[in-house]
Amino acid sequence: ASNSGFTLITPNLDATGTVSVSDFDVAWDNLCGCVPPTMTLDVPLQACVGATVSFSATSTWNAPLRWDFNGDGVEDATGNTVSYVFSTPGTFAVRILTDMGACSHAEERTLVVHPLPTANAGPDASVCVGEAHTLTGSGDGSFQWLPAAMVSNPHSAQTVASPSQTTTFTLTVVNAFGCTARDEVTITAFALPSAN
Repeated sequence: ASNSGFTLITPNLDATGTVSVSDFDVAWDNLCGCVPPTMTLDVPLQACVGATVSFSATSTWNAPLRWDFNGDGVEDATGNTVSYVFSTPGTFAVRILTDMGACSHAEERTLVVHPLPTANAGPDASVCVGEAHTLTGSGDGSFQWLPAAMVSNPHSAQTVASPSQTTTFTLTVVNAFGCTARDEVTITAFALPSAN
């Protein structure tokens, strides 16, 4: 509707009465007589806490792209190819904005950031060379011990090692989302005393 040269923007409401920010974007584009750009986005659907996540986008406007990764309205990066590290788990609205003259356009994608698993390789220990020692790890996921050749079962939380020298074993735990955590345990191997 028009009144005294002004256009009333009436965005759509969802069932809860919530107005989407994208409704205003489209309405503003239409009000200004702007033709929205065609944007190609490469935004992952999932990520892990602490991982460097890469994003890329192109726009037919050939204008600078601005990125807001956590929905706080603050510009976090600028460019066609950017990266960001999420320090907390949760669901985030990744927003890409661009301007050309008086026209502006924004698109949004949802990214789920998963927590890391826990990993505990157990306490350090000392043994005599050739003596067996049970490594007892724990964590919420699948297990991998390294060096694998020095343990009885590299994929079990509990496994037996018989180090011929002091060795640091690394336990990697991978959860259902592919996120990883690591912990280390050192087994000090003492040489057997020589017989007189």
